[in-house]
Amino acid sequence: MTRSIGKRDTRQHTKASDVVEQMEQMYDEAQRRILMQFFKTGEGEYGYGDEFLGIKVPQTREVVKAAKDLPMEEIPELLRSRWHEVRLCGWLILVDKFERLATKRLTDDPDAIRRRDEIVTLYLEQAEHANNWDLVDLSAYKIIGHWLLLPTNLGGETTDLHRVYKQEVLDALAKSPNLWRQRISMVCTLKPTQRRPFVVPALCRDAHKKIPRPHAQGRGMDVARNGQACQHGPTSRFP
Repeated sequence: MTRSIGKRDTRQHTKASDVVEQMEQMYDEAQRRILMQFFKTGEGEYGYGDEFLGIKVPQTREVVKAAKDLPMEEIPELLRSRWHEVRLCGWLILVDKFERLATKRLTDDPDAIRRRDEIVTLYLEQAEHANNWDLVDLSAYKIIGHWLLLPTNLGGETTDLHRVYKQEVLDALAKSPNLWRQRISMVCTLKPTQRRPFVVPALCRDAHKKIPRPHAQGRGMDVARNGQACQHGPTSRFP
């Protein structure tokens, strides 16, 4: 059965199970087949094993609007879902929450800092579940990348310790054996490189390092050549 969601659907979700139930009702077999092929889910391909409901991104964003106030403790259930679109919904809910806490007015607000740090901590804990390129690319720079430019309490009690912690987070992602954590380390640098020079992740500093590139049919991507963040030297610093 195929069911779409439109702007008339105004249900506000308070549980992850509500989100999953609604999205499973939006199952579209024809679109599912297209997405399975597009995201390379065949045996031996980078997306092998990923499962889809056949929901387009604009439809998923409509669900996000209805679930934007979903409690933080409910979100991991979405991020660990078997369904690609449900995981995307979870990441986009986190993006929405983070952006509402990262306005100019709330930049230095203690409660906003605490809540942003909670989102970042959850993101890093669940990063393996951002296990396809769109899940990373639609969330990493908007959460981790933006956080790199904002005040934080993570890493210690002083600004210097906060800066060190941010660098450690980037390097840990870059040195991870997990492809998608590596991708996060690169994609999250988009927002900082638009603002100011900063310390780049280890993956970018290793000029010989190559990581697989989705849709490149097995070829590698030279991150030192293609990553714009590599233009900045090691003396640059986070705020």
